Amino acid sequence: MKPRSFCLVIAAAVALACDPRGISVGTQELCVADPELVVAEAWSDEPPLSKCAHIGENELISGGFEEPGVTCVSTSFCQVPAGDVAGWRTSSSVQQIEVWHDGYHGVPAPEGSQFVELDASSPDTLSQDVALPPGQLMYWSFLHRGRNEVELVELSIGPPGATVSQGLFSGPTDAWYPNRGLYRVGAGEDLTRFELASRSGFLEGNLIDAVVFAPVE
Repeated sequence: MKPRSFCLVIAAAVALACDPRGISVGTQELCVADPELVVAEAWSDEPPLSKCAHIGENELISGGFEEPGVTCVSTSFCQVPAGDVAGWRTSSSVQQIEVWHDGYHGVPAPEGSQFVELDASSPDTLSQDVALPPGQLMYWSFLHRGRNEVELVELSIGPPGATVSQGLFSGPTDAWYPNRGLYRVGAGEDLTRFELASRSGFLEGNLIDAVVFAPVE
């Protein structure tokens, strides 16, 4: 006989599933569409998603920029060697990524206690490469905020060296602004690059946090 705890886990999993009619298995209740997917779908050319669709695990490493913790003499921000920032690469000529702590310059961290400034002495690009199965539908999202004025960032996704723009996004200084969408991995695309590039500012600007690139399941 299987342990009772194992059976309970299986029962919970079944209750969360949806059948082809859009009915929650085990409860006979209608499945409710994920509101984040509803917003992403509105900006996509993808066919309508099932109400049973949900967002899987984030494929990006340290999408919230919590590693490493800020440990510079100033505990408010730190220009960290790029190799020490988990998962991310930068186009910066000095190979540093500027990590801010919650509250620096009066800006709260929208997730966790840290976020990054994309332009840390030059207009930069942050990127990660992930291996995904061709045809996989992916959900992407990130939070963006201007530091000094309304600032612009561009998201591009696709094979390294041949990424495709997903849009140019503006971020005013008064709040964190969410951006969401969907991306379909192309045929023969063994590696997918996710990159955020500054399209305004020079020495400083474009605050970024809560970056997600996850499968739609």
